[in-house]
Amino acid sequence: MVKNNLKDFFTSGRSESVGWALIFFWGALAVLLEVTGFSARFIWWDGWSVFFTGFGIIALSGVPFLFKYGRREKAGLDLFFGLIMLGVGLSELINFGWIWVVILLIIGFAILSDAFKKEKK
Repeated sequence: MVKNNLKDFFTSGRSESVGWALIFFWGALAVLLEVTGFSARFIWWDGWSVFFTGFGIIALSGVPFLFKYGRREKAGLDLFFGLIMLGVGLSELINFGWIWVVILLIIGFAILSDAFKKEKK
């Protein structure tokens, strides 16, 4: 029963709406922490970096389910944008320039993998 409900959820398009709502809630929380001064307690805090890191994590969290339930095109887009947003956020938060090398390699391998898995017509 739960498996069918998850399949219905991820194939109906509702998962996209929930994902976008979560991204906006995350953005509101990041701004709230900025304007209340709570973020000043953390030396590492950079509002945009925290927002983009959360955006990437939210986008990537649905990718396995989208692949599992046959929404490969949507999963590919979420993987691409999730990795880009995660890279933007993490490269600023941890000053780790190599994160872009890893992200670009993952995207490249995902594209090649998809190109060779397609059936020839």
